[in-house]
Amino acid sequence: MANTEARIQKWESRLRAFTKRRAEAGHLQKAFPGIGEHHGEFHSHVDLAKLAFELHKRLAVVQAIEHAQLNPGNAFERFSGALRESSKRVDLLQNRLSDVLLRLSKLEVDRSHGVRDFVFKSSEVDTILRTSRSVRALGDKISKRDHRDDVAIEIARKKDGSLVVMPAVPG
Repeated sequence: MANTEARIQKWESRLRAFTKRRAEAGHLQKAFPGIGEHHGEFHSHVDLAKLAFELHKRLAVVQAIEHAQLNPGNAFERFSGALRESSKRVDLLQNRLSDVLLRLSKLEVDRSHGVRDFVFKSSEVDTILRTSRSVRALGDKISKRDHRDDVAIEIARKKDGSLVVMPAVPG
């Protein structure tokens, strides 16, 4: 999660350099290595971030359940509060990543505007087109909220505030 947060912060910082709606393909590739390639470095890091979010959510639930089972006197409020705080952090990071992807997908990829840039090789045109398509497709990578649960875990609260955690069952 720390690596994911650092990457998102780095991407947000680099995205600030693109103040206009257009970005030259070369500058975009330099700021976000692999953005123009389907399985490039940037896309791999986005996929890893999404996996980290999902893993963190599942791990937080398992850890909270384990603590509740080990400490029957654990109050329900502390149990649910810990889950809520963990979920807030992940949701915030997911929203920041979605914002980065949305802002990138709205950029128009442009050719370089140097003094001698009036003739292009076909490979340069292909690179610009590929980068443009890849950047536009980033909007599809934005996390849509899917509230289907993988597992269901029943938790009962006793009168004294302690918890009883039932075994997990498929959702």
